[in-house]
Amino acid sequence: EQCQQKRLDIQQMERQSQAIGQEIGRIDVQIRQLQQQRNQKVREKQQLDRKIRIDRAMMERSCRFLRECERLEKKVQQLKQRIRPMLDRSRALRADLDRYRSEADRIDGRINRVSSAYRQLNCDNLVAGQTAQSTIDRCSQLFSEWNALQKELNSLQDSIRGLKGRFQRLMKEIRRFKKRIAQLLGKMRRNCTHSSALAELERLDNDWRTWESWGRQIGDLNKRLTRFRALRIVRPRVAPPPRKPKLKPVKKPKLKKVR
Repeated sequence: EQCQQKRLDIQQMERQSQAIGQEIGRIDVQIRQLQQQRNQKVREKQQLDRKIRIDRAMMERSCRFLRECERLEKKVQQLKQRIRPMLDRSRALRADLDRYRSEADRIDGRINRVSSAYRQLNCDNLVAGQTAQSTIDRCSQLFSEWNALQKELNSLQDSIRGLKGRFQRLMKEIRRFKKRIAQLLGKMRRNCTHSSALAELERLDNDWRTWESWGRQIGDLNKRLTRFRALRIVRPRVAPPPRKPKLKPVKKPKLKKVR
């Protein structure tokens, strides 16, 4: 009876062992599946980590450029505040230059008319009794107009000298900022190609190149006024009529006495 019971116990343990073995088999299958899943997840993680590194590097580079652009844009705005008074003076200088050029054109036209009429009337060769009184009066009038033009010319030349001084002071200020503008342009062209501040800087740089040409224009205008002064119109003088030659008395021939 004891042996029978022992046999039954052994059979039960064998069944339990078999069940455990089957469970182990199922677990092994699950382990293999999990290992495959793990390997897949490892690969996914590696790919994701690689993408994260790339995106982070791109983000750092982009953000670094953005931060640099923001810093440069602030510097551009600060620079604009500093040079705004200079820009106002440049616009006023340009307006005066255009106005003085128009004034020179007006004086030029009047000088040409006066000098042409003076030559046509031969005002530097008036002769009393031979030149009509209306011509003499007109020559005197032309000389008065010429004197008035000379006063206008003097005033305009004084204004142009003042304009030249203003231009020289403006260019001195510009030279103080040109180096800084060039530095900012170089940095922004590398890092901030789409920034509106870059376009503003380039426009300012082009404006300054235009301003430099104003010096030549002022010099040309001054030379033009100097040429006006080369013309000479003198006060008309009426020469007396030429004297008639004196006739010498005719000597009577001496008669010889006839013997």
